[in-house]
Amino acid sequence: TDELGLLERKLNETGEKLEGMFQELEREHAELEKVERVRKDFVINVSHELRTPLASIQGYTETLIDGAIDDPAHNMRFLQIIRQNAERLANLTADLLTLSRVELKQQKFSFASYNVMQLLEDTVDSMTPIAVKKNIALTVLPSGGPVEAFCDAEAVNQVVTNLVDNALKYTAEGGEITVGARLLPDQHNVEMFVRDSG
Repeated sequence: TDELGLLERKLNETGEKLEGMFQELEREHAELEKVERVRKDFVINVSHELRTPLASIQGYTETLIDGAIDDPAHNMRFLQIIRQNAERLANLTADLLTLSRVELKQQKFSFASYNVMQLLEDTVDSMTPIAVKKNIALTVLPSGGPVEAFCDAEAVNQVVTNLVDNALKYTAEGGEITVGARLLPDQHNVEMFVRDSG
């Protein structure tokens, strides 16, 4: 109970606080390293995603310039492929801008209560023509009851569209993609999924 005892207690408390701070810094350092790895992988993936449609646009444009523009059997098909790849580039650019706004905390979300199955059906409807062209069955699984979520409809649409688009890319002709949602056992959270045979 003397001054030395008081000093000892204070030093012990300070040591414990310093130890806690040190552990927290170690956790933050590990998290930063993980984020940096993810960022590097992301840059590599984006570079690949941008290069593919650009190469296609360049190749078909050069083919048209070299004389295919006068070939009625192929010229319109080549132009449609160029347009599709230009749209793909536009979508990738929009995704990158959205990601940038989210990272800078400038993205404005508009939250409200939505029927999740309706959101999924709207997304699937917009992607169905692509699935039909590839002879892929794209369906929404019934949820077995109403599923509502407090979310941003546009953001959900963007995420599910990206997942379905990816599934369409890697699913072979005659394959199947199913989209669905379910209320989790905690009755507060909703799980959405895109499942494919690719």
